[in-house]
Amino acid sequence: TASLGMVMSNDPGHIPDPEEIPLVPVEGTFVIDTDNPRLRPKLAFRYGDGESLCEFFLQDTLAWEYILPNTIHDHFSWTGMSLMNPSDGPLTVWVEAFRNGVMVGQSEIADIPPGTKYVRLSDGFWPGLGYADYDQVRITSWLQAFPPPMSITGNDDQDRHVFFNAAVTAETNPTGSLYATDSIVGDLMFVPPGTFVQGRGPDDPCDNFNEVPFTHTRTHRIAVMATEVTRQMWADLQSAQPELPADPTQTAFGGGMDHPVQSVTWHEAVLYANLLSELRGLTPCYYTDAAFTTMLDTSNYQTDTVFCLWNADGYRLLSEGEWEYACRAGTTTPFSVDEPAFIFCGSYCTPGVLPDLEQAAVFCANNDAGTGPAGQKMANPWNLHDMHGNVWEWCWDWHSSYYPSGAVSDYVGPSVNMTVREIRGGAWSYPATSCRSASRGAVQPNKRSTDGGFRLCRTVDPDR
Repeated sequence: TASLGMVMSNDPGHIPDPEEIPLVPVEGTFVIDTDNPRLRPKLAFRYGDGESLCEFFLQDTLAWEYILPNTIHDHFSWTGMSLMNPSDGPLTVWVEAFRNGVMVGQSEIADIPPGTKYVRLSDGFWPGLGYADYDQVRITSWLQAFPPPMSITGNDDQDRHVFFNAAVTAETNPTGSLYATDSIVGDLMFVPPGTFVQGRGPDDPCDNFNEVPFTHTRTHRIAVMATEVTRQMWADLQSAQPELPADPTQTAFGGGMDHPVQSVTWHEAVLYANLLSELRGLTPCYYTDAAFTTMLDTSNYQTDTVFCLWNADGYRLLSEGEWEYACRAGTTTPFSVDEPAFIFCGSYCTPGVLPDLEQAAVFCANNDAGTGPAGQKMANPWNLHDMHGNVWEWCWDWHSSYYPSGAVSDYVGPSVNMTVREIRGGAWSYPATSCRSASRGAVQPNKRSTDGGFRLCRTVDPDR
C-alpha cells in the first residue's frame, strides 16, 4: 500500500518535496515497466503555477480498438489526441471521427516510430474538421495491440485541461474473425481497410507485365465469404428466390453439393448477389443505370451496362484489389501459405513437389479431375478458404493489362466498359503459377467454364 512520487518539472526553480524523486524534463514517451500486476500508476498534470490540476490512473491495457469521446465544451477552445507506441516496432493505426453515428473523418497514421508518441490537434488528424464537428473517435490497429489513446482538451489561457483515456472496444484482433453467419452463404469473415502492395511480390519468380506492383489503399471494411459459393448455396437461394436460373454446374467436373458452383457467368453471379441482398432486406449493389434507380434483376441481368453502389450493405463481388488484399492476408509471398519449393515460374503439376501449396489449394497437382469440396483445404491467415485454386473467382473489374502508376485508393478497374472481366485465384485444372496471389485472368462476362465460380462480400462500414 506504499506510494512513490516522481516529479518532472519545466520550472528551473522548482524544489521537490523530500519524498519526491525528481526526473529530468524531456519530450517523449514515459514507460513504466514492472512485474507487479498490482502497481497502479497515477498521472497528475498542472500547467505552471495555476490551480487547475488533472489527475487520473494510467491504464495498463493493450487492445486493438478503442472509442474516445470528444470532450470539447464551450469553455474549451481546442482538443487533440495522443497516440503512444511503447513497442519495439512501428505502429500504424486508423483514426475515424463520427458525428451522430456517421463517419465525418478518416485517416491512416502510418509507422509511428517505436518508443514515441504521436500528438496532434483534431485538424491534424482530419484536416478541415472543426473541434466541435464530431462527437467520438474510433482508433484501430489491424497489425498489433497498443495502449489506450488519450484526448487532451484545453483553453487558450492554458489554465483548464481535461485528459481522457479511450475505452476498449476490441481486446483481440478482429481481422479474419467471424463477422456474421448467413443461413445460405455461410460464414463471413471480417477484412479491414488498409494499405498494401498489389501485384508481383518481392520474392515472386514470375515477372508478368500485367502484375507491375503499385500501392493500393483500401478504405472500406468488408465481410468476405469464407468459401466460394457452393451448389448447395445456389440451390438454397433458388428455393427462396425461384427466379434464379438453374444451377449451371457441369457435374462431371465436380458434382457434390458441397463443391463450388461452376460454369457460372459473371451476369449470373451479380444476379445471385442482388437476389440474396433482396431476400435479406439489404440494399442491393447492382443497377443498370448510373443514378441507381433501376435494380439489376432477372429481367435485365444479362446487360454489360452495370453499375455498383459501393456504399450499399448488400452482397456483391469483390473488386480485384479487394480480392488480392483478402487473398494475401498480410503476406507478400507468392501464395498466402509459405511455399519454399516454388523457386521458378513453372506449372508444378507433379504431386508432392509443392507440398505446402497442396495443403491450401486444389490445382493441377492434386485435383481429382474436377473441383474439390469448398473449404476442405487449409484457410489463409484471415480464415478464407480456396483463395488459391479450386475455381477461378469472378471479380467486379473490367480488365486492363496495366495497373495504375503510383499510389491509389479504392481502385476498381477501368471506368469504361471493356471486353473482359477479371478473374482471380486459379483453379483445379490450372498450374501453380495461376494460383499465385498476384496472378490475373480475364474472360468474357458471358463465358461458362468448368473451372469458373465466385464468392461474395458485403461492405460493413459503420456509417453505411
